[in-house]
Amino acid sequence: MRIKIQSLIVRTLVFTGLWALLSKNAWHGAPLIAVAILAGVAASFALWPVSAWRWRFWPLLRFIPYFLWASFTGGIDVARRAFSPKMPLDPGLAEFPLRLRSEGARVFFAWTVSLLPGTASVRLSEERLKVHVLDRQLPVMEKLRELEDHIAALFGEKGD
Repeated sequence: MRIKIQSLIVRTLVFTGLWALLSKNAWHGAPLIAVAILAGVAASFALWPVSAWRWRFWPLLRFIPYFLWASFTGGIDVARRAFSPKMPLDPGLAEFPLRLRSEGARVFFAWTVSLLPGTASVRLSEERLKVHVLDRQLPVMEKLRELEDHIAALFGEKGD
């Protein structure tokens, strides 16, 4: 397994930041905390190899507001449907043909699909993603294609 120094530093900072956030910045037993952080970093390299998650900087800057907006609108839509019996529900499954080539991009796409209003990933294959939708009348395929385009740019894949 090839480890890049930059990736090692970034992951160590992320895990240290997570520890500080979750523990309310408690550092009692620092040697044990350091071991736990390093174990987390080592596990992250085993689960997410450096080559699988190589993101592009500018597309990442464009993806962040898109991600936040999709999360917000998805939450609002689901809340409206939960509290309003008049909101339409027409649940079903949709098959989305994938253009993403790398496994990392496909997995990240499947994870983020649940941010879109009324959608959740069900099954991922190399060529397709099965998606559960709350309302089949929504423009789900267009939203999925838009998300896929963002992720393709993020992972440096050109759209077809």
